[in-house]
Amino acid sequence: MDTTTVHTVTDQRASALREELHSHCFACSPDNDHGLNLVFGVDAEDVTRAIWHPSSAFQSYDGRIHGGILATLIDASMVHVLFARGIAGVTAEMTVRYLIPVLLGAPVEVATRLEAQTHGLYRLRAEVRQDGNLAARASAKFMALPETNGNQVHGRQHSQS
Repeated sequence: MDTTTVHTVTDQRASALREELHSHCFACSPDNDHGLNLVFGVDAEDVTRAIWHPSSAFQSYDGRIHGGILATLIDASMVHVLFARGIAGVTAEMTVRYLIPVLLGAPVEVATRLEAQTHGLYRLRAEVRQDGNLAARASAKFMALPETNGNQVHGRQHSQS
């Protein structure tokens, strides 16, 4: 990882950015009645994790969770890895490898870590597990949202703590 910029990882920082920039997010907002309502935490190894309990509203084939929903779960987890470092980021590229079906009726865990940071790009890796089985893995490149006028992101004040 590039050590020229050190970002402290905190749940508080992630929560503040989620509230500020993702207040109606399909994936992580508690206020979106039709969303995934994901709640992320950062463990001692700087891995961002969430447990999701899928409902039938998110299935494709009978009893199986839609692959696009799993990609959304992964993407949101990657955003929260950056949020925990005080970075508002967007997906530049993401590759998902689906290994086994994710089924209704059992919780799903997503775990994501920052692998590297170079030249304004952040490389991340994620895994989705159900019942301890690796169901999907992903790699992605994210870039920070462009900032203008000092500390504003898309016209909104963006606090750097």
